[in-house]
Amino acid sequence: MNKELETNSINMLVENVKKDVESGSLLLNHPLQRKAQQWTARQKGNFVRRILSEQHILPLNICTQRDPITNYEYQYLIDGKQRVTTLNEYIEDGFAISTQTSSSIIRYSGVKYETRERNGKKVLLYKRDKNTKKIIFTPVLDENGCQQYGEFEIDIRGLKFSQLPPELQERIKRYNFPVLIKRNCSDEEIQQEIIDFNSGSAMNKEQMGINLLGTNWAAEVATLSNSSFIKDCCTFTRNDEVKSKIERSIVETLCLIYFEWKNQYDHMCSTLVDRLSKEHINQLNGLFSEMYDIVNGEPEVINYIDRNEFHIVLACFYYFKSLSYNNVVFKRFLKEWVNTLRFEKNIEADDEFISYAEAFGKGKTGTKTVGVVTDKLNEINKALDIYLNAECDDLVEDDYQNEEALENNFISNENLLSNERSTLFQNYYSKFQESNLASFVPEVQEKNLSARCLMMAVQSPFFDFTSEYLEKFTQWFDKNGNIDMSEYCLLYADQLSDILLTLDVNSSRLNINTIPFLLFAVKYFNDVEEDEYLEDWLKLFMTNEMPDEECLDSANITAKTNFVERSIIEYLKSKTA
Repeated sequence: MNKELETNSINMLVENVKKDVESGSLLLNHPLQRKAQQWTARQKGNFVRRILSEQHILPLNICTQRDPITNYEYQYLIDGKQRVTTLNEYIEDGFAISTQTSSSIIRYSGVKYETRERNGKKVLLYKRDKNTKKIIFTPVLDENGCQQYGEFEIDIRGLKFSQLPPELQERIKRYNFPVLIKRNCSDEEIQQEIIDFNSGSAMNKEQMGINLLGTNWAAEVATLSNSSFIKDCCTFTRNDEVKSKIERSIVETLCLIYFEWKNQYDHMCSTLVDRLSKEHINQLNGLFSEMYDIVNGEPEVINYIDRNEFHIVLACFYYFKSLSYNNVVFKRFLKEWVNTLRFEKNIEADDEFISYAEAFGKGKTGTKTVGVVTDKLNEINKALDIYLNAECDDLVEDDYQNEEALENNFISNENLLSNERSTLFQNYYSKFQESNLASFVPEVQEKNLSARCLMMAVQSPFFDFTSEYLEKFTQWFDKNGNIDMSEYCLLYADQLSDILLTLDVNSSRLNINTIPFLLFAVKYFNDVEEDEYLEDWLKLFMTNEMPDEECLDSANITAKTNFVERSIIEYLKSKTA
């Protein structure tokens, strides 16, 4: 070990670290260090959010070496490269905060600026200087012409650095990085530092499983684990949360519903890596939303849904959804199941009959083998069938009547959903009207455009812009959609309009036929977590590749989305080559 080795702990402002990197006094290119740009768009967004929230982060680790000839001290950033390059890139407006960033509401104190409504929330109103392209915010003045001050909050999703209020821009630049500097290191000591800082502590099998899923699916599972249903309508403990057992319950549920149960958790995770799709995630999220309405306010049921019964209850509800009953029926059944039915002795065991609670209740071991899980699900589904036959024949939905009502309620393309009833789609449309994207078409086409854009943003059985299918799609969305789906579509709409307003494009090319496909592109970039390239791709696509308007008719939706997708894939290949 080098006898002259000394260690110092200091703090460095983000803006000063950025200057040191740009000047070359802090080096990011040690041969043993991995390259930059390892983080996904979601990881970048979450890190910037952490800085804006003024939360603690791990120290940067710098090792220095002196040149034996010149005595110049080289400083190598050994750990923290992704943190530093992410902030440097963000300050340079290199990317916008991902729409999938969690906990995206940031509070701050400062000047009150003019705002506008976007997605039901207030956001800062700004204009861009034609010469400098810099964003300018307009302060709100009081009756004496003085600036007003207060405390405010902002949703940072979709915002670049220059679009943040000046107070938050300064908060980033003035954030203090904790820094650990080890001086006069040998090559061997630097190598060991890199090994140490890339070696984590031992993980339990749940945490190892999350790593097996990979970044994208692990993030999707983490998002599901933070749903209102999980937090408010289930009984997971703090230890379950810390030890990633909530995420395990979600993985188990996905396998039980869509694939097959396996005895080993790591085998389940591998199954999801090979077979899971975004549609499965969206469907499970939809089940969560419906279960929230069913279980919320029922303490006995909430107490029952723990990590041992979570996957069984969800799989039973999935089975129930195939039977065309109103959800109120499942609510009644769950209460009966929790309070009485699971205690009924109707399971044959040796020479006696025992109850579900006795066979599979607390204290039982081996409750997650294939055989036991299959038996548990069969028993609760059998109890559901008996309950439905005895209690609920009058509540089954009539598919013929539903189809007839659909035809009777057909609404023309020009008057799409002009009825007054408040629905999930109507709530979405009222917010869409407030978006800048709606301003690109005549007012009479806004409802139609909103439906087309939503169809591009969600997975549904309908993929046609004719008035008949748009009406069927909106009715399907009212029954099967959720607020998250509409909020994501509105975020995509704002992301698209913010870029389009800065482009020099013939306005005739932005219309009801072309805009939905551009929104499809926004969604695609976000889904593959490459949305930092979206603006550049849009510029190229709008000027070079965009098909003529007459080609973008309803009969060619699949062909056009395929065309857009191929264009994006080729573009991203050129960027990552």
